[in-house]
Amino acid sequence: MPISRASKPPFSLRRAAALLGWLAALASAGPLWAAAAPRAAPAPAARPGSETPLDAGAIVARLAPSGRAGFALIDLQSGAMVEGRDAARPFPPASTAKAVAAARALAALGPEARFVTRLVASAPPREGVLRGDLALAGGGDPELDSDALAEMAAQAAARGLRRVEGAFLADRGALPAGPRIDPEQPEQAAYNPAYSGLSLNFNRVLFSWGAEGSAGGLRLEARALRASPAVTGIVIDAAPDPSAPLFQREDGRGDAPERELWQVNAEALRPAEGRRWLPVRHPELYAAEALRALAGEAGVSLPAPRLGAAPSPGTELARRESRPLRQILRAMLRHSTNLTAELVGLAADAAEGRAGARAEAADPLAAAGARSSAWAARLAGAAPASIKLRNHSGLSAQSRVTPAAMAAFLRAAARGALGPRARSPELDAEAAEAPAPGPLAALLRPLPLHAAPGEPPVPDDAAAVAKTGTLLYARGLAGYLRAGSGRVYAFAIYSEDLERRARLADLSRADHAARAWMTRAVAFERALLRSWAVRF
Repeated sequence: MPISRASKPPFSLRRAAALLGWLAALASAGPLWAAAAPRAAPAPAARPGSETPLDAGAIVARLAPSGRAGFALIDLQSGAMVEGRDAARPFPPASTAKAVAAARALAALGPEARFVTRLVASAPPREGVLRGDLALAGGGDPELDSDALAEMAAQAAARGLRRVEGAFLADRGALPAGPRIDPEQPEQAAYNPAYSGLSLNFNRVLFSWGAEGSAGGLRLEARALRASPAVTGIVIDAAPDPSAPLFQREDGRGDAPERELWQVNAEALRPAEGRRWLPVRHPELYAAEALRALAGEAGVSLPAPRLGAAPSPGTELARRESRPLRQILRAMLRHSTNLTAELVGLAADAAEGRAGARAEAADPLAAAGARSSAWAARLAGAAPASIKLRNHSGLSAQSRVTPAAMAAFLRAAARGALGPRARSPELDAEAAEAPAPGPLAALLRPLPLHAAPGEPPVPDDAAAVAKTGTLLYARGLAGYLRAGSGRVYAFAIYSEDLERRARLADLSRADHAARAWMTRAVAFERALLRSWAVRF
């Protein structure tokens, strides 16, 4: 996997924040969960109280959602658990697992690492003709898009390439590949695409219908900011049976087994004009097909692509380097991009000597997730069973972490456990502005700590950064808090009602009850953070 080292899930963070506006209806809600007694170490002196009780027990009784909830607050300096409830109980981490993936990628690859995508020929072109093969070779770049491929096509044209007489190959690179991140998610969920060392547009294709000029037809395109080539290797048609599922997908047959065939029910085509993203299951061919269309616009004729290995050593005709890893990780943590988490997690796994891991298990993500779990548990000084990650993105209701283990892991990451490779002058400068030390804190998203009605004001110097996690009836928040006293803490807060989740027939839709549950879970998290900021 070429790496250079330079000097929806149903709810997103933005949606979860918007849900806070519904909290007025919850003011009279009674307790829905009985908490175990906290396991607490001596804490700094608490600040004065207020009309609204700020102690953890009152917050649990007032705001904890149905099901179970637990949390841990650990002093960054001493390692003592200042406050905790059900801190040793395992919970689904959801996307807070991405903090582990980011930390391991920093430790294994370094914050300035870049992923390289190449266009490699078996021989130099002669008079514009390549009498040999050309390959689009993936390097694990999770942010490769159609705009980048347009630039690569222009580079190849500038090198004199006009036509390829041999094969045009799509090389997935050294990373494992699979058709989806989590098999339990709905087929049409764009946040659950395939993963591969050669990916494009987050392995999503834009499906539009009824657009102007399309005569009401259905269209698929590899949409980026500027380039948007039409897609022909993926086909979508209206389902003839009105009782068919909204979306159905299957692979092609005969001489085109890797063609993707979608059928869409007319119920999904409302309103009369619209668009939505669909996941891609064969991203290597999707990327190569998009490059073929863009190369044609640049005056370069390429044959239809097929899977294959790039010539070695070959002649490089175009090259695209990704942004530095620290920028990729910041975007991943703030926008909770599942594919990015899986690819950087697999890249870190490969860098630690597991490049051949895809052959060892039917599920490469589960195998790599298990190694990432063991790594995180070692850093946290926690029991192996306290961190069990099914993958790197958290897109699995089967993953489990305890609040105590996650908070201990975050403490270790802030105290140098990631090692010297995880640092760079650029990231150190960003870390100096964070409320907690260490490279991971610099990449997490700041959280507002504004006091709710009836609460005392949160001290001006209090600040928090964290990663959110959201699945249907599962919620998490994990990060760092600088309290009003100036002391710094690592924390993890989790809620789940897996019994209600198990009764859902469709994981792609959140009904009113699920949205109300999530509203309450978010309010519970933020009330705890404000409480800690004021009391400690």
